[in-house]
Formats: sequence, structure tokens, C-alpha cells
Amino acid sequence: NNQVSKVLKKLQSHYGKFAVLGDKDQNDSSTCSNILTEAGFEVLHNEVRNIYYKEDIIQLIGLENTGDCSGLTNEKSYKIALIHQPDYFKEISQYSIQLQLSGHTLGGYYKIPFIGGIETKDKGKNYVNGKHTKNKTTLLISNGFNKESSENHRFLTRDEVNIITLKR
Repeated sequence: NNQVSKVLKKLQSHYGKFAVLGDKDQNDSSTCSNILTEAGFEVLHNEVRNIYYKEDIIQLIGLENTGDCSGLTNEKSYKIALIHQPDYFKEISQYSIQLQLSGHTLGGYYKIPFIGGIETKDKGKNYVNGKHTKNKTTLLISNGFNKESSENHRFLTRDEVNIITLKR
């Protein structure tokens, strides 16, 4: 745990470091939150943080196990929803949110060309990997890196960390 915190602490940002917990993280939320907090992250639990950039506001909406953003958004800002499970996209795309960032599915573990990831998870069945657009909202799913302890293999689902540059 100490090693993970040390590695994450090396990540630098002018605007803060933010995280949401995944379903497995929530099983031991205090330990996971402590590791992230020690590394300088703020863990968001169904709440919003504003990032001020020049004259603009970017709203980070951190959600756990819900796609309900009612009462959390400001119409005049660029909105990014951080939610572990990608299948909340159907709900998120109804809220005028520009970008949803998710993980959870690990790309479907085994990817078949022209078919995609074939192993799905609860709340990761409709959107397994890649980029999707609906109602002017974009969903970007990261394959993440490594695999779950119960899985021994991945096929054609490479480890992935996404770097996103926002442009006006």
C-alpha cells in the first residue's frame, strides 16, 4: 500500500488530482481512500469539484454506483463525469455532460476483431471498451492496466492509460 501511494504521489497536476472508487475498491473503501489521499488525490463520492481555468469552469462530477447527476451540474461549465462503470452512460448522456471517463471492464479481457471484448461485467455489458458518443456526450473507457486477481490472461486488450487534452 505504501509503494502504491509513493508511485501515485509522483503524478503532478496544477489543478488537483481526483479519483473515484471502483466496485472492488468500495469493498475496502477506507484503505483505498487512504492510499489515494496519501498520494495527494481527492476521492469524490457523488460530488462535484470545480476546476478554474482562466475565465472558464470545468466541473468534475465524481459518481459511485449511480448515473444520477441531478442537482450537481452547472449549465455554463464544461462537465466531466468520473464514474467507474461505463453502462451509466445512457443516464449520463441525458445531463448535458460533455465527457464521461470510465474503466471497470478492462476492455472485455478477450477481444475478437470486428466483435470487440467478449467478457462483460455487471454495469459494463453495453459499453465494454473504446470511445462512444450519444447526445453530444462522449464516453471514453480505459482498459486500465494489469488484470484482476481472478483472471490469468488477456487477449488483444492491451494495457492502457488515457491522456486527454481538452481544447476549446
